[in-house]
Amino acid sequence: MIRRATAMWILLAVFAGAGLFLVKHQVSALEGRLTHLDRAILQNQRAVHVLKAEWSFLNQPARLEDLGRRLLGLQARRGERIISVNALTALSEPAIRIGDWIAPARASMGRTGGRWVR
Repeated sequence: MIRRATAMWILLAVFAGAGLFLVKHQVSALEGRLTHLDRAILQNQRAVHVLKAEWSFLNQPARLEDLGRRLLGLQARRGERIISVNALTALSEPAIRIGDWIAPARASMGRTGGRWVR
């Protein structure tokens, strides 16, 4: 009886030791992966910081104005070209109205059999 109990306790101790050994190695592997991911995250954050700084530099209004003037021939607008909304109603009407354009087209068509034909 004592031999069976002793053998059972020894067997239980061996299984517990093997289980702890496996868990320790799994934890070590996960810690290594975590360290690798932390480094990758830090590197990506630095890259984002550099890209934001570059974006700020490239979008400076003075730089964009200079590029537009040099490469595209754009000019700054003068204040005399700005008008109020009320002045828009005083502008002349369009030269062609939709009704004026459709009426002559219908007049040039003949009606036969319930269909319009030319």
